[in-house]
Amino acid sequence: MSHALRSLLVLAEETGQDPALTMLSAVFLGAAAVASIGCLGVSVVRRGGLRAETPARTWRDAALACLAGAAALYAFGLLKGYRRVEDEARVCGMARYGDPVVSEVLPKDDLLPLSSRCTWSDGYTIEFVPWLVNPGLVLSLAGTAIALVLAAIRYEQERRDN
Repeated sequence: MSHALRSLLVLAEETGQDPALTMLSAVFLGAAAVASIGCLGVSVVRRGGLRAETPARTWRDAALACLAGAAALYAFGLLKGYRRVEDEARVCGMARYGDPVVSEVLPKDDLLPLSSRCTWSDGYTIEFVPWLVNPGLVLSLAGTAIALVLAAIRYEQERRDN
């Protein structure tokens, strides 16, 4: 198992996430990103440009682009929200006070929806994952689903016409 996957499992265990679900999410995310970007690249190279030959292929390419966007957003959110669990009090103190002061902080991390936040006993909360990540993920995945349905419909219409 690679170092990155081991680190991901340790992060999942330290933050109270299900390691199996975390690993499945990471594998799916990586496979989706690589497959969608690779398929888009092959498609563009084969036809010699960005314009697809049929509407079905246009919608397929749109679905792949949305899926690649979702994968990129999730990776961005993970990178921006990641903080080492053993340093969480220091990181949270720096974010709130500008000083690694030790205080009563309750860190909480979630992988779905993506979140990494510090909450103090006085109710003050800092979220490290940018606000646009989770809505962007929902929109990207919804766009993927809609484009796939439209691609299937157009493909069926093209098949009937030929």
